[in-house]
Amino acid sequence: MGHVRDSWAEWWCALTVLFIILLAPVFFVEVPPLLDYPNHLARAYLLSVGYHDPYLAQMYFPNWHIIPNLAIDLLLPPLITIIPVYIAGKVVISLALLLPVIGAIMFSRALFGSRTYWSMASCTVSANGLFLLGFLNFQLSIGIAFISAATWITWRDFYPFRTMLFGSICGVLLFFSHLLGLVFYIILVASYELQIAWSNRRNGLAALAPNLVIRTLCLAGVVVPSGVL
Repeated sequence: MGHVRDSWAEWWCALTVLFIILLAPVFFVEVPPLLDYPNHLARAYLLSVGYHDPYLAQMYFPNWHIIPNLAIDLLLPPLITIIPVYIAGKVVISLALLLPVIGAIMFSRALFGSRTYWSMASCTVSANGLFLLGFLNFQLSIGIAFISAATWITWRDFYPFRTMLFGSICGVLLFFSHLLGLVFYIILVASYELQIAWSNRRNGLAALAPNLVIRTLCLAGVVVPSGVL
């Protein structure tokens, strides 16, 4: 159950099986019993086709603003225009289940440098209480935060400018997904940077200061665009 080196195919097979088990309950029912999910589905339907209906258009119209917590409103209505509404809803639910797991696995590999079976244990907490309450925007944002932080850790030393640009884009995306996802992303990245600084503390402040300044500016590049919104 430790690091995976020679069993690449076995690791992917195990992950695929876990994903199938995780998603099976979603597709065995027509409407998954998540508390807030019917509200999300109805709102997305109105945003997608409501303005075409002569009766619904008299009562509902979209009124967009720059506000957080919009992940489902941006994902689900376009899907409803190309696939049936219940299938579209299940696709979004599946993303809300899988993204945190994928993100946790990517984050683990970015930190430890290899795939591990232990990282798959995140499957056991994906269908948590908040998910059952239907807080899908929060679930999606946690997955995006993990994936974004893993990308930051992997590429920060090789492509610092591109990493900062990517981090800024992820920050804006997380702002629109869910504010707590953005906060979580900043905590992940800032904690890693502080850990690196602490590990290099014996080099002296003079050697450490330039790197700290650069990393602080990079973090500002993540936070400021979201703060402007």
